[in-house]
Parts: sequence; structure tokens; C-alpha cells
Amino acid sequence: MWPELSKNKHGRTLVFSRPLLAVVIDRRWQVRALGCPFVFHIGGKRVGTWRRRWVAACKAAGVPGKLLHDLCRTVARNLVGSGVPERVAMNATGHKTRSALDRYNVVSTSDLSDAAGRLADYLELTPKGGASQGELRLPSTGSRAWHSTPDCSTSRQ
Repeated sequence: MWPELSKNKHGRTLVFSRPLLAVVIDRRWQVRALGCPFVFHIGGKRVGTWRRRWVAACKAAGVPGKLLHDLCRTVARNLVGSGVPERVAMNATGHKTRSALDRYNVVSTSDLSDAAGRLADYLELTPKGGASQGELRLPSTGSRAWHSTPDCSTSRQ
């Protein structure tokens, strides 16, 4: 992306995976217009405003109402979720700070469910003989209730 066309005036390189690049090249080749300088065009003429085209494309894809900005969240989540280092994800999405990336890499209910499942798996493998340092020991049946305090320590009531 050319710096003068970007929101923050910093250019970025857009890198396509081989399968995606092959699809883009194939589709653009099918509708090429000899002598047209534009990769994306309509009948050899510049596309112009993209908003109407975006709405039509979303409707045709079965996702009416999607915003282009929704893709920013999708890309951030997919990059981080696939194991791409956060610094690389920030560069790919154009985020300059970790907090900006965090706003796009939102935690979903399925993320929380996955975390609970991983915790259950971990605890299943943990020896039952006693809590290691920092673990919470649960009271035995019939003992008085335990309550967690805001700092995660316990107090007996």
C-alpha cells in the first residue's frame, strides 16, 4: 500500500498466500482488458466508488451487512489464532501498538470455552496428592465455606 493512500501515512506490503494469489490472478486474467492499466476494473474503466460494489459482493456471498472493517478483526484473530507472532500480526494489520491489536483480536465465547477445556485437561494430568505452590486447595466436604477475595487469595468464613 502506498504511504499516501494509507490512513497513517505509512506504506505496507500486502502478501498473498500462494493459493489466494492464484485465485486472484486467475479471476483478474479472465476479465482482463487489453490496454487497461487497472487490475480491478469494470469493462476497462476504473471501479470508482467501492461501497456499492462491496454491498453487492456481500449480498452475493450470503453475508449482507458485513463491513469492510469486519475483515480487520477477522484477520487479526486468524493471524494470532494460527500462531503467527503478535509482532508480525501487528505489521500485517498495520497496528502500531499492542493495545490496538488487542482491540481487534477480541476474545470470543468459544475462546473462553476452549480455555476451560484446556484447564480441565491440565488438571486431569495434575497429581491429586496435593496442591503445588500457588494452587487453591478446595475444602473437603462438610467443612466451612471458602470465598475468593478480589486478589485471588482465599479466606475462611
